[in-house]
Order: sequence, then C-alpha cells, then structure tokens
Amino acid sequence: MPRDGRTAVFDASAIVALVAGREEAVRRLRPVLDAVLEGSRRGVISFVNAAEVQYVVAQELEAAGQDVFGFLKHARIEMGGINKAQTLLVAEAKAIVKDMSLGDAFAFALAANRSGRLFTSDPVFDHPWVKARIALTRLPGKKRS
Repeated sequence: MPRDGRTAVFDASAIVALVAGREEAVRRLRPVLDAVLEGSRRGVISFVNAAEVQYVVAQELEAAGQDVFGFLKHARIEMGGINKAQTLLVAEAKAIVKDMSLGDAFAFALAANRSGRLFTSDPVFDHPWVKARIALTRLPGKKRS
C-alpha cells in the first residue's frame, strides 16, 4: 500500500495543540495547513477524533464555546467517514497495540485507509506495528488521558 502522505490525517491531539496555540505544534503544522488551504494537500480527521477535539477543548481548555467544527471547516479539514475496512483495521489495531485508545485506532485506520500521513502528539503511534503501516509525524506533547 503506498504511503505518500499527500493526505494529512489529523489525530485529535494535533488539532487540540493548534486550538491551544502550542507554539511548536503550530510552527510544524502551519505549512501543512497552508497546503490544505491552497488545495495542494487534503486534510482529514475522523468523526471520532473530531468529537474528541470538541470535548477536550471544552473540558481541558475550558473553552466550551469554541466552535471546533467551524475551525475544521475554515481550515478545509474534512471529517472522514467510517467504512467496513476501517472498522476492521480499528479492531486489528486495538488487538495488537494494547494501550491504543479507540480514538487513536480510528485515526490510525483513517491514515492507513487513505494512505495519508498522520499528525499526532500521542506516543502510542510509535509502536513498530503502527509505524510499519502509516506515514507519521509526531508533534511534541504528552499523551492525552
């Protein structure tokens, strides 16, 4: 399966870092977002990860009024649907990578399904099984709980 990474797949942690204004994440993601905005690259997040962003922003950043879905639309990051192939890959990932959350498994499956590059700050994606299957850019930050 080709992994050219022309599709930028965002884990919830990457979008939360942007919304929170975490300097290093913003610096590293700016060229990616610019490419998505100009149309030379696609940007996508799973519906599951978009929901994660919404509740993390409300709970941890205490910004319940933040329009996360408006931000995604403005940034031209589409929300990717869930199909049978992704669902099976989610189950496989959860079975193999024991500490991978369900949201992380959906981000992984979307990246694998779209042959995209996953942007995340979560160290669970450093697992060798994951790294053998997707292109990955790890951003600084700690693992979300």
